[in-house]
Amino acid sequence: MVGHSWAGALALVYAINYADDTGAVLVIAPAVYESHDDGSFLTGLPSVPVIGDAANYMLTPILGASLIRSELKKAFSPDPVPKSYENSVVTEWCKPGRVRAYAQDESTFNASLRKFSPLYPQITVPLSILAGDSDLVVLGKENALRLHEAVPKSRLVVLPRAGHQIPFTKPQSVIGEIERLMRLSTTRILRIS
Repeated sequence: MVGHSWAGALALVYAINYADDTGAVLVIAPAVYESHDDGSFLTGLPSVPVIGDAANYMLTPILGASLIRSELKKAFSPDPVPKSYENSVVTEWCKPGRVRAYAQDESTFNASLRKFSPLYPQITVPLSILAGDSDLVVLGKENALRLHEAVPKSRLVVLPRAGHQIPFTKPQSVIGEIERLMRLSTTRILRIS
C-alpha cells in the first residue's frame, strides 16, 4: 500500500484494519498527524453552506489560478514545477466543485487524524516513510519523524534536496523503496499481466 501526503493516513488506517491483507506500507511526505495550521480563510470559505458556494463560484475564476500556482511552487520546491503538470492541475483545480470538495476534505481532515493517529503503533507490517528535507507543505518533524518514532521497526528515509512532490521529483527513490518492501512482504502479491 502506497500513500502520498494525505493518502499516507489512509494507507496507515488500512494497514491497521486489514493487516492480514497488507504486505507492507510506504508513505511518502506523509500528512498523518493533526496540523496546527488552521488553513486560510479562502480555503475554508467554500465549505460554508450557501455563502461559501456563492463566494466559491465568484472568487475561484478570479483568484484560483494564482493561488494554485503558488501552492504548486511550494509543493515542488526546491525543484521547478513541470509546466505540463502545472497546466493540467490549474485547469482541473479551478473548477468550483473541486475547490468545494477540497475545502470540505480539509475541514474534516484534522478530526480524522485525531481519531486514528493514536492507533499507528498497532501497525505490524513493514512500514517505510519517505520524506524530503526541504518539504514546505508537510513538516517532517511533526509527521514523518513522529510516525517513525511511534511505529516500532519502521524505516525513515529523508531525501536530501527533496520537497513534497517526491513521486514526481524523486521517482527512483519511490520505486526503490517499493521494491525493497516487496522483498520484505509476507503477503502474496497478485500480479495481473
